[in-house]
Amino acid sequence: MTYPQLLAQSEWLDLGVAREVLDTQAVVFVATALVVLVLAKFANDLVTSYRLDQELTSHDNKAVGVSFSAFLLGCAIIVWGVVSSPSSALVGMYAGASFWLDLLSTLIWSLIGVALLLVARYINDKLLLPRFSVAKELITDRNVGTGAVLAGSYLGAALVVRVSVMGEGTGVFMTDLGLTLAYFALGQLCLILFGFLYQAVTAYDLHVEIEQDNAAAGISFGGGLIACGILTAGYLDYSPSIPGLALWFVISSILLLACRFIVDKVILPKSSVDEEIRRDQNWGVALIESACVIGVALIIVSSFD
Repeated sequence: MTYPQLLAQSEWLDLGVAREVLDTQAVVFVATALVVLVLAKFANDLVTSYRLDQELTSHDNKAVGVSFSAFLLGCAIIVWGVVSSPSSALVGMYAGASFWLDLLSTLIWSLIGVALLLVARYINDKLLLPRFSVAKELITDRNVGTGAVLAGSYLGAALVVRVSVMGEGTGVFMTDLGLTLAYFALGQLCLILFGFLYQAVTAYDLHVEIEQDNAAAGISFGGGLIACGILTAGYLDYSPSIPGLALWFVISSILLLACRFIVDKVILPKSSVDEEIRRDQNWGVALIESACVIGVALIIVSSFD
């Protein structure tokens, strides 16, 4: 067979998949996702003490921008999980009955996911940074470090919520909802415990540095939270075992915290990472550390396949 014949019989020139983007049902699902993001914005306005438009435009508050952009991305991650679920219609016995029920299911579970993300915000505000007012740091001080921690907590929680809402389902809505809440609670527990461990291994007081507007400390911690969310979600997607999750959390936390040592001794051997973050407030080093731990988390999760 000649090369042109081989090319003609291959899928290299197939445009079918690309054209599916313009499929009517696909367009409706995209529109639904955009509606969810708009509703998420309004829901965020209801639970915050500030006006988003005013903070972003009149006050040029970059801390709010960092935090809210991660919130929107987290919402999109959750919708992605619902739409890509093996059983996209998760409304119980009606699953798969029609396109419109699938669409309704997507809307319902996406909104549930957004609600869980707002709950995660409240929990993380109180437990990840308990020694000062997060709202004050975000609004009054326009503290980008605080915004970075919130961003990391949003994305870490969103990854876990995505796994929670994208399961195949049991066929009973309330049962599926209960399982989703249980997975969400486990994921939040892992993020909080990781926060305590992270503070324990750093040579500086995380709260003090963030309260002093140290953006590097916030970026470093936020990156660790994202990596923890990746690993926790990866395990929950693979196995529902709670003892297994506990063991996996210990192993993965050790691996993530070991990444700080590797960055310190191998990638940046001439200076201490903790000193660069604490003394110099070097957010470039914080970004390198975050990139390393997030990259390692992605590689570890790929081993499940």
